[in-house]
Amino acid sequence: MRKSKPPPNRPLRPAARVRIRRLTPGDGALAGAALRRFQGRAAGVAKLREYLGGASNLFLLAEIRGIPVGFLRAHVLERPDRIEGQLFIYDIEVAPRYRRRGIGRRLVARALQFARSELLFEAFVLTSRGNRAAAALYEATGASLEDPEALLFVYPLSGGEPGP
Repeated sequence: MRKSKPPPNRPLRPAARVRIRRLTPGDGALAGAALRRFQGRAAGVAKLREYLGGASNLFLLAEIRGIPVGFLRAHVLERPDRIEGQLFIYDIEVAPRYRRRGIGRRLVARALQFARSELLFEAFVLTSRGNRAAAALYEATGASLEDPEALLFVYPLSGGEPGP
């Protein structure tokens, strides 16, 4: 008799604990591997090292046994009208088979911990109206909807391809 497969979103076993860490310039190749896995492309290692070394850039990686299962990228924005800056949470990705297991929440919590340690006055994130999973994550982690009518406009300035 064959055993049935467990449901795809079962709780993580203790041996499969998620480790979340901030990547540093020495992790350029790892950042590239994570970006290629989740987004299909990445800049070259030298560019990623430069990015990871930027004081205003935050790249958090979620791993299980050394395998990337999610990440969060954010940027500290300085403001001319305040002493404190704010954290723009730009991108959150969790591998489909690891979703709904608290990894996204842990990534957001770690980003907020960073923002507090940097004495920033707020963190914010944008999503589309149709991305209900993202909206639920942000609400579950303490965010409040500030402007339900906001629209995002983008000015493309180049071919959009990552550098070498």
